[in-house]
Amino acid sequence: SGLHVLRPLCREYLTEAAEMDDALQRMRPELQQRQREKALNPQAVFPPMVLILDDYVQLFQAISNESAMRLQAMVKLAAGLDVYLLVAADAFGFASLVNKGEEVALALSKGKTVVALGGCLNDHGGISVKANYAQKCIAVKEREGFLIQNDEITTFLAMDAKGEPQNAAQ
Repeated sequence: SGLHVLRPLCREYLTEAAEMDDALQRMRPELQQRQREKALNPQAVFPPMVLILDDYVQLFQAISNESAMRLQAMVKLAAGLDVYLLVAADAFGFASLVNKGEEVALALSKGKTVVALGGCLNDHGGISVKANYAQKCIAVKEREGFLIQNDEITTFLAMDAKGEPQNAAQ
């Protein structure tokens, strides 16, 4: 269903690709300040900054080349600065971007924490994970998924806010 349910938690919620360039420009001074502080104190910790991109494949097709380059630069600049990128994408479209060498998709595919929903790991070809063929063929149901952290694979069942398993009717 996408990440729109997180909208109430956002300080800013953009719906147009044209707004992205502006938002990335506004983030840059904060990232540069964090980078300077980290250079002075490698142990520095910052308040989390989360950038959520819903339907990354569609977004990537809609943004300008300049916005794509700024997003790539932001991903590189933000490393180690308590900046988190949360991205939703359909598996096939995301794998296509990875195969084409799109830099942000490549970085995400090699991320330390990845969640893949439904199907089997082979269905999520854009995700880099060290697993044998048999592991990649194990299928999970619609409301189940894979949590991949540092090449460790855990399957999970989606839960509701009360910690109860979600039923398919929800």
